[in-house]
Amino acid sequence: MITAKISAGGKLLGIDVVDHIIVAGNSGEYYSMRANGDLNELGEQLLKTGEVIAEPW
Repeated sequence: MITAKISAGGKLLGIDVVDHIIVAGNSGEYYSMRANGDLNELGEQLLKTGEVIAEPW
């Protein structure tokens, strides 16, 4: 969910989030959210629903 919030926040500020890559330890395997089409959908969903972008920690 943090990736969606960063992506949506970036869109509001005119900053593109290019990718979010998750690397699996030393195996060399990775998951690219951009390559799998996940990144754009997440940010758009948050902007449409008006969900809170920042949470207090």
